[in-house]
Amino acid sequence: MPKTFKLVKTLDIITNELNINMPNYLFSTGTARGGTGLLAHMLSVNNKVKIISDPFLALFKSFRNSVVKNDRDLKYNFDLSSPFGDNYFTVDRRKLLDLILDSDVNLDFDKSEWNILKEHLKKRARLASADIIPFIDELEGNTYKEIFESCFFILSKIRSPNIDLDWIGIHENWTVDFFLPFAKEFKNAKFIIIIRDPRAVFTSNSREKDKSVIGHVLSYARCHRKLISCAAYYETLPIFDKRLQVIRYEDLLIKPKETCLELCDFLEINFDPNMLDTTQYVNHSTGGIHNGASNYEENAQGFNTKRIDRWRNYLSVERTNLIDFICGPEMLLYKYQTDNIDPFSSALTNSFDTIISEMSGYKAWRTDFMDPIQDYGYELVRREILNKKNEEKNNYNKNLIKRCFLFPEIFEKINLYRNL
Repeated sequence: MPKTFKLVKTLDIITNELNINMPNYLFSTGTARGGTGLLAHMLSVNNKVKIISDPFLALFKSFRNSVVKNDRDLKYNFDLSSPFGDNYFTVDRRKLLDLILDSDVNLDFDKSEWNILKEHLKKRARLASADIIPFIDELEGNTYKEIFESCFFILSKIRSPNIDLDWIGIHENWTVDFFLPFAKEFKNAKFIIIIRDPRAVFTSNSREKDKSVIGHVLSYARCHRKLISCAAYYETLPIFDKRLQVIRYEDLLIKPKETCLELCDFLEINFDPNMLDTTQYVNHSTGGIHNGASNYEENAQGFNTKRIDRWRNYLSVERTNLIDFICGPEMLLYKYQTDNIDPFSSALTNSFDTIISEMSGYKAWRTDFMDPIQDYGYELVRREILNKKNEEKNNYNKNLIKRCFLFPEIFEKINLYRNL
C-alpha cells in the first residue's frame, strides 16, 4: 500500500503542514540502448504505476560528485565532469564504488549548483520526458534525499494528477551503484534492473543516426559488465529481499505476458492486458504514440523476437570478440553465451588489436584508460586469476579481487560456473 508521507518544508508548492498520500518509490536502471524504454512504458500503462524515463542523470552525477568532494583522497584527482565509470582495476576507481555504496542520501546539497543543475535536467528531459520541463524549477531541498523526494512528488503530480498511484518511478541508465544507498534510506522503495546482451546493446548504439552519441566499445563493455556484477551482487543482499527484480530484455520479447505478470506480482499490482499493447505506450516528449525508439525500425511495435539476435548481422567479428573477452565470464551469470571464444580462456585473442583500433576517432563518452597497454594488461590479469587452480585463487588479496571483479561474491559465482 502507498505510504503516508509528510513533505519537507523546502517544497514551496505545498504548505509545510500538508500531509498527502504519496506513492512508493520505484527505481529502475539499465544501459543506454538496453531495452529500458520498453520496460518503463509497459509498466506505465498500468494506472497504479508511472515511470519517468531518463530525466535526472545530472542529479545522480551531482550526488556522486558531492560524495567525492567529501573524500580527502579522491577529491583532488577526480574529474567531476567524467561520465559514470566502470570502477575496475585501479585503487581509486574501485574506492569510488565503495564510497557510493556506503554513501548517505542525507548528504547536504550545495545550493550554488541549483541553476546549472536545473538547466542540465531540462536538457536531459527533452529526450523522453519533455512534459516535466516546466516543473523542474519547482525542485527544492537541502539534502539529496529531500531533492529526490521533491522529484517524486512533482512527477506524481504531472503524470497522475487525479489517480492514486501505488508506485512512482525514476528510470535512469548507468545508475546501478546508487541502488544500495537508496535501499537503505527509502525503506519501502523497490528496484528493477534490466539487462540485455551487451553485443546487442553496443550494436544498437553504434547505429545511432547522430554519430556524436556513439560510445566507446571497450567502455560500453566494461560498464555493462559492472551492471551485471552489481545486479548479481545485490541479489545476495538481505536488504534487497523482495525489493529487487532483475529481468532480461530478451525475456520481455520471448515471453512478454509471463514477464509482465512477474513484474506485476513484484509490485503487487493487478495485471492490465493493455500493458502488452505497445500502441498504448505514450511518448511524453511529443504526446503521440511511442514508436519504440529503435535504431533498426521506424516504428517498432509489438514484441518481435527477431530483435534479439539481429546484432549478428551488423557487429564485426573483432568487436564481438572484444565484448566477449571483456564480458564473457559475467555474461554467464544471466545466461548469455560467448560467440567465438571461450569465456575463461587465457589464450591470446585479437582483442589487443581491436583495443588499439578503437582508440582513435570521436567517442561520445569513454571510461577506459586511453592506454592499450593498461587496458589490455588489466584484462589479462583478470583472466590469469580466473584460470588459477582453486587452491591458488584463495591466496589472492581481497582488494585485488575487488579491483578485478568488483565483488568477491561475483568472483565466487563466476568460479561456480567455471566448475560446472
